[in-house]
Amino acid sequence: MSKKFNFYAVGGQYEVITYGGAETLRGAELIAARNREYWDNWQGWQRPAIYSAADMREIISRGRITTRDGVAVLLPRPGAEPVAVYDNTRRRWTTCAE
Repeated sequence: MSKKFNFYAVGGQYEVITYGGAETLRGAELIAARNREYWDNWQGWQRPAIYSAADMREIISRGRITTRDGVAVLLPRPGAEPVAVYDNTRRRWTTCAE
């Protein structure tokens, strides 16, 4: 029996990477916190954004840097907006749907 995820932590500076899914927004925030990324060009540490499961789609990898060709990967659909992002200046999560 597979779990139903409602939220996904998605990051990446040059290529989108899905770090994992969670049933709750708080769970997705914890996944994002465990997978902080150091971005170059003096952008520093970034936490992945949180996307709704409804905004995710599965594609077959072709020409990606981080996955082999032919592997199924889960990515946000084009034009999808994150549900929550981490504000490094205020050091807290902010929701995007208002």
